[in-house]
Amino acid sequence: MTPPIDERFIPVADGEIFTWQAGNGPLLLFLHATSMCAGIYRDLLLPLAGQFRVVAADARGHGRTRLPLLDTLDTLDDWRPFRNDLHQLITALGTRPAVLAGHSFGATVLLELAADHPGLADHLLLIDPAFAPFASAEDLRARRRNGETLANPLAELADRRRPSFPDIETARHAYKGRGVFRGWPDSAFEAYLAGGLCPDGSGGVRLCCPPAWEARCYRGVSTTMEQSFSKLQTSFTLVAAGRDSPMNAYDEARIRKLHPEAVIARIEGAGHFLAVTHAPQVRSYFPA
Repeated sequence: MTPPIDERFIPVADGEIFTWQAGNGPLLLFLHATSMCAGIYRDLLLPLAGQFRVVAADARGHGRTRLPLLDTLDTLDDWRPFRNDLHQLITALGTRPAVLAGHSFGATVLLELAADHPGLADHLLLIDPAFAPFASAEDLRARRRNGETLANPLAELADRRRPSFPDIETARHAYKGRGVFRGWPDSAFEAYLAGGLCPDGSGGVRLCCPPAWEARCYRGVSTTMEQSFSKLQTSFTLVAAGRDSPMNAYDEARIRKLHPEAVIARIEGAGHFLAVTHAPQVRSYFPA
């Protein structure tokens, strides 16, 4: 039996964060990948509602969350504004998380939040976190601070993305089985259409995460993950894609050296959206 889902807007300092929630028990807070929304992870998370109070949130500039976009994101060395938002959300929820879990961008935001706030959570579940490679992070940080325009294929692709459609059906036809949506189960794809597209005010729909904001998120990718792993005191499990993972072999070896007790695994054959396409395998890594 599928547990009931409760959709709530949680007030924070400058707006409201959209969440869907299910279950009772210790808090499990989840954050999604760049340009996505909380709804696409229901297949992954709902089976955990028997043991956790699952709260999945939409980040600033994504999904149904009502927070203003920022004009400085592309000049930052990390995703600090999103960390601040999630810290406010945890405070508003009034419960210390047992587990912080995230995918890609979401995994990185929550890991760096936990590194900044020892004792914030009992455990982290990191699904293919996205970050600048350790070997190039310092150079990227310096060049970014010097105001250089740096090549970023993901940002450049986002800048070219179509921002709106006359109706949901046109968007469905444009996206289904293509690009990042290749291999997605219908349930997750339909959840993206429901939560990742917003009314545009003229009868059509637009991307809830505007292309320019998505591009700025990519350009603001964290360059501080090695430092965050170095100071992290929370136990964690890291599940990476078997192919096309942001975590290269050098960075994996460095993380293993810093945290020899951590569980670090790769799911062979899975790409970066393994949390959607390989939900049962990824779910098995959540703490019991």
